[in-house]
Amino acid sequence: FRDQTPSNKPRITIPLKVIFEDQHLAVINKPPGIEVSGNKKYTIANALVNSLKKSNQEDALQRPEPIHRLDYPTSGCLLIGKTSKAVMKLNRAFQKKKINKVYYAITIGNQKASGTIQSNLDGKSCISHFKVISSVPSKKYNTLNLVKLIPETGRTHQIRTHLAAKHCPIMGDIKYGD
Repeated sequence: FRDQTPSNKPRITIPLKVIFEDQHLAVINKPPGIEVSGNKKYTIANALVNSLKKSNQEDALQRPEPIHRLDYPTSGCLLIGKTSKAVMKLNRAFQKKKINKVYYAITIGNQKASGTIQSNLDGKSCISHFKVISSVPSKKYNTLNLVKLIPETGRTHQIRTHLAAKHCPIMGDIKYGD
C-alpha cells in the first residue's frame, strides 16, 4: 500500500468539474492552462484533496492521485485514483493498453481524411491515428478541421508534434504551430 503519512504539499482550490466519483476513483474535467502535477503550487494534483470526497475504503489515499497527464494547454477528462488498489489497477490497465485515450482537436490547413502518423520522439517510436470529422473553409487559415486523434503510444507532445510535422498544427498551439 502507498505511504499514508500526511504530506506538506499545498492544498489549493481550483473550481473543477467532477464528471464521476465513487469511493475508488474519480473523473474530472481538466481545464486548459493548468498543470496536472509537478513542483508548482497551482496544479490539479494539489486541488484534488479539496475537490473530491475522501474515500471510506481501508486503503484510501490521503491525497487522490492523477493516473495520467494532459498537457498544460489541453482540457479533457482526467482519471484520478482515490485508493491504493485503484491507482495500481488503473496504472496496470494503462501499461497493458486496456485504456484508450481519444482526443479531439481543431487543426489548421488542408489535411488528409484519415491516416496514421509514425515517428520517433526522443529516440522512441510513437504512433498516432487520426480521422477528420469535419472541415470548414477559413479566410485566415484556408481550412479548419475537427480531428479525432487516437495515440497508440503516449509520448510527451506526441499528437502536437505529429500534426505539426504534417503541416496541420493544432489551432492555438504556440509551441509547435504558427
